[in-house]
Amino acid sequence: MDPDCSVTHRLQGDIAALLGSMLTGLKRQTLPTNPLLSLCKASREADVALHAAFQASNELSEPWVAWHICQVMTRDGMEDEVLFSSNSLPIRHLDTFCSCTPLVLCNRGASGIDGILHTAIGAALGSGRCVLLVGDLAMLHDLNALAALQRTPVQLIVVVLNNRGGGIFQMLPIAKHEDVFTPYFDTPHELDFAQCCRGFNLPHVFASTKAEFESAFRHAREVCRGPCVIEVPTDQQQGRDAMAALRAATHEVAMQHAASLLLSSPATLSHT
Repeated sequence: MDPDCSVTHRLQGDIAALLGSMLTGLKRQTLPTNPLLSLCKASREADVALHAAFQASNELSEPWVAWHICQVMTRDGMEDEVLFSSNSLPIRHLDTFCSCTPLVLCNRGASGIDGILHTAIGAALGSGRCVLLVGDLAMLHDLNALAALQRTPVQLIVVVLNNRGGGIFQMLPIAKHEDVFTPYFDTPHELDFAQCCRGFNLPHVFASTKAEFESAFRHAREVCRGPCVIEVPTDQQQGRDAMAALRAATHEVAMQHAASLLLSSPATLSHT
């Protein structure tokens, strides 16, 4: 099977005989170092730099929340546990700053941010345990799912990143056009989800510091047998500053390894 049509060489034969022949060939010659090994090393070093940057800052940020969730779930996670991510910034935080993640599920395509909470409920029922990382707008778009969430019989920890609007749009060129950007693109609001959760008899907690989130997330995983909501109030500008600082922390590592790759043999690069 090669649905992407990416196979350039195909070997067919007895597995033991094929591996034996390859081993014999490897003993006879020294192969050039694959530049991809340098990329793997760069990735490891970038991850170390990110880890140090996260540990050095006392500020709670959206990227740190995503990173901490992945750290805990990959270290202490159960086999049946999944991480469901909303679209927009949450999935981008996972992709950009989290090199090691549990099984991640998400909605894509034309679905946009509609139905995120409903889909996460289905993921929790199918897996047995689920953590949902969701933005405030996606949560508001599926607020009626709180009724179904209240009846969910398995653990579903909903982590809401509440930056009071569409933070992702600040990264687009439209943000420079202040006359139309607000309220048509960033859709600002002054809402939180405490009263909503109280109306549906759902456990809810605010976590505005790293220590508060670590404690709330640990308690939810250890104690909650059903649904619970952890709301993380964040600031859009502070979030952009945090992402810029994290990218800067890995910039030097990237530049060092980029230089070493450019010095690699063109012939070697063409065979990778």
